[in-house]
Amino acid sequence: MNRLTLVIALLGVLTVAQPAAAVDPGPVHQCGTFVSYKPATATGSGELVIGSTTYATSSGGIRPGSSTSSPGPFNQVIAPGATIGSQVCLDGTIGNSQTTANLLTDFTVTPAPVATTAPTSLPSTNSQTSTNAGDLTFVWILLALGILAVVAVVIARKRRATAT
Repeated sequence: MNRLTLVIALLGVLTVAQPAAAVDPGPVHQCGTFVSYKPATATGSGELVIGSTTYATSSGGIRPGSSTSSPGPFNQVIAPGATIGSQVCLDGTIGNSQTTANLLTDFTVTPAPVATTAPTSLPSTNSQTSTNAGDLTFVWILLALGILAVVAVVIARKRRATAT
C-alpha cells in the first residue's frame, strides 16, 4: 500500500509541475520588462531575460540554416536606452539547438515604443477572460491535495479494519 501512496503522490506532483516554456526556432519578437542580461563568453553562453522568458545567448558557432561555423560572434545589440527595469522589445532569431532551450543567435534589444495617444475605444464588456495553464496552478494544487487526502483516509480505514 505504501507504493500506491508514493505513486499517487508522484503523479500529483507531476500534474502540478510545469515545464519551462521553450520558444520555437526562428524569428522572435517580444516586448516586456528588461530583467537581466549576461553576455556570452568565449567559453559559454550568456543569458537574456525579458519578462518571464529566459533566453540563452550564443557566443558563435553554427548559424541556423548553415553547416559552416561562424568565425566571430553573432550580431547581438543592446541599444542605448534599453536599461534593466525598462520596457523593451527583443527582435532576434532562436537557433535550433538540441541542448539549449531558447538559444538566441542574432538579436537586438531596443526601448519599447511609448504610446502617445489614448485608445480610441474602450475594451468590450462582453469579452471573455482567457485562462491559460499558469492560471490553473492553484486548482491543480487543490486537486492533488484532495487526492492525497482521499488516499490517506482509505489507508487509515484499511489499517483500522485489519487491526480489529
